[in-house]
Amino acid sequence: MATWNVNAFNPARAADKANLLGLVAWDVALLQEVGVETFRVFREAGFTGVHALDFFEGPHGPRAHGVAILVRGDGVLHDPALISLGVPTDAPDPLRHATRALAARLEFGDQSLSIASFHAPHAAHRDPERKRQLRAEKNAAYTALEHWIAQAPRPLVLGMDGNVWTEPAPMASLPPGAAACNEALFHASDAGHGLRDALVEHFKRNRPELLDRRRALGLNPLDGALSVTYQRGTNNHPKVNRMDRIHLSDEFTVHDVETLYEDALTVGSDHGMVVARVSTNA
Repeated sequence: MATWNVNAFNPARAADKANLLGLVAWDVALLQEVGVETFRVFREAGFTGVHALDFFEGPHGPRAHGVAILVRGDGVLHDPALISLGVPTDAPDPLRHATRALAARLEFGDQSLSIASFHAPHAAHRDPERKRQLRAEKNAAYTALEHWIAQAPRPLVLGMDGNVWTEPAPMASLPPGAAACNEALFHASDAGHGLRDALVEHFKRNRPELLDRRRALGLNPLDGALSVTYQRGTNNHPKVNRMDRIHLSDEFTVHDVETLYEDALTVGSDHGMVVARVSTNA
């Protein structure tokens, strides 16, 4: 399973991105920021999939985000559908986030999976009122995503650019005010949706000595042990974090997780690709 925000704003690099996808072992790729031209190039490269375009008029003219699901090998997609993100009707641009979540059923051999690609709205802005509006949009999107998770058949895989830079922690330890932030609740280690963060599971199952060492040093065992997928600061003041994640239902065992950050930047993305090698417990 792979998830990747490919960067919609440099479609001229689409062939380079398709080349990277071709070099990586995955059966399902859950993608974000896939514009029309990029999706066309991916299809011409031989990948099968579905695409939902989010087209809006921004401050710099027409822009297009999109979410896509690609499969290869014996995988066959059925019943692709948008996940309604419930953006508040009083939002300045409620249609902007209308197609930032795409789901489908995947038939793979004798197995059937629910899969989805999700691109969370961002909530960063200097103006307090605009920031409040964006936060409301982001909270609504995460709430709607949880509603979809609750009713989707298992097994289930979710790939996302979550626009998040907090690491999993128990709800009881979340800072004051986090209860009003659905993003923080979604990514809590004991989140109510019941999905597991693939990278966290990888460290717990396959690299427990790393977590034990950090506990012995008095550190949060997860902070800093997890792979960087995005740099949201400047070159002189970098702020690296893990925005891109794969979430899995309990039917899966995680064998390995790899983050291809430098490779992704080389082909024109600003996000690392996350690839999880998993198997079902059946």
